[in-house]
Amino acid sequence: MKKTIQFSLILAFLLALTESKAQTLLYYWHFDSLGTVAASSPINSDSTTMSAPGTVSWEFQPGAPTTTALIIDLLSDDSCTINVQGSAVANQYIGNALRPRNPSEYAQLVFSIPTTGYQGITVAFATEASASGILGQIIDYSADGGTTFDTTGVIVTSPFGASPSGLAYVDTVGNVTATSNAVGWHLVTADLTTATAVNNASNLIVRIRYEGSGVKNTSGGNDRFDNVTVWGTASVTGVTNASAADAGYSLYPNPTATNVINLSAPTSGSKSITVYNVTGQLVYTTTVSGQQSTLTIDNLSQGMYYVNIGDNGANYSIKFAKN
Repeated sequence: MKKTIQFSLILAFLLALTESKAQTLLYYWHFDSLGTVAASSPINSDSTTMSAPGTVSWEFQPGAPTTTALIIDLLSDDSCTINVQGSAVANQYIGNALRPRNPSEYAQLVFSIPTTGYQGITVAFATEASASGILGQIIDYSADGGTTFDTTGVIVTSPFGASPSGLAYVDTVGNVTATSNAVGWHLVTADLTTATAVNNASNLIVRIRYEGSGVKNTSGGNDRFDNVTVWGTASVTGVTNASAADAGYSLYPNPTATNVINLSAPTSGSKSITVYNVTGQLVYTTTVSGQQSTLTIDNLSQGMYYVNIGDNGANYSIKFAKN
């Protein structure tokens, strides 16, 4: 009986660890709730896991000539079902799409998407081009709020193949000299999981620019965007990867269903304790001494936590679950 209970607790803990590494939908735009849009005015994400919504705006690139006004509006009743997430609105299948318009040679679609507490970032969206729309979409990112941009680690996939240079072609041929466009909506995914600069980035921007013959058109052609998603995996800021178990540290009982958890340490000196939740938020801090000490966690809700132990200049981390 005792072994069965121990096995159940271990299994529950392993499942909790697995769930903590699952991807989370950080931001989602479906644009169906908008009545009108204005150039350069940020559009908030329709849903967010973060403390604030993400934003998207259609604006001039830095240093671009601004003799022509930017134009952006909505494509109504777009009937796009690609990349729809959940049931944000009852009528989303016949809702709106975002339509940044020509001329777009010096314009950029800018997504402000802080990833504080998350890593393994992926951006996906549905897109289509009008008959005379822009033929090539260039996707890059800035981890410093727009000062510098990079495509390092960006892998874009679309029906026309994969590009490690941030290019997502929307035409049927797959190059910017093509004159015909894909019919209907299709999915573009920008995988940034190897772009480590975007992890835990409080000022992250992902932008889309255009190339191809359509960028110089003064009217008519455009690309449309719908169901934009940003995904990430929870990470922890400030927690090191040193093996606490190998160094002789342990937390028990783990998982715990009580409001206290015990720390066993190989040293008797003073130790700083900081506890983070799965989003990287600091939720508890204290100082303990001795080889055996007790942490009071009555203010913590159920979930997974990471304990960072600072001991005589070294740092160790231990995960625990509160049931």
